[in-house]
Amino acid sequence: MFEIILLIAATSGIVALARARGGKPWLWGTLTVVGYFLVPFLVTFFAVALGATPKGVKENAQVWFYVSAVTWVAVLARPRIRQARRHVVLSELQISESAVRCHL
Repeated sequence: MFEIILLIAATSGIVALARARGGKPWLWGTLTVVGYFLVPFLVTFFAVALGATPKGVKENAQVWFYVSAVTWVAVLARPRIRQARRHVVLSELQISESAVRCHL
């Protein structure tokens, strides 16, 4: 239950950042939620395909699911956060430049 609440919060943040940057919020929100459920199955599939024993993957299925799902959400959020920070810093610089011009 708590994990779903965190997913909703993370998705809301990613959507808000996408909207602020002029991106497509529905696209980033959809990628976050669908990837959260799809990526762990793909990771498990490729782990078995690349030589992991199915029994070992089955025993650690919850760990595989949680780590890959959280990593997916973090990867989607990271570039958006960097861009948002850059946007805020540039906005502050523009405000500072205009304030300096007004005082001169």
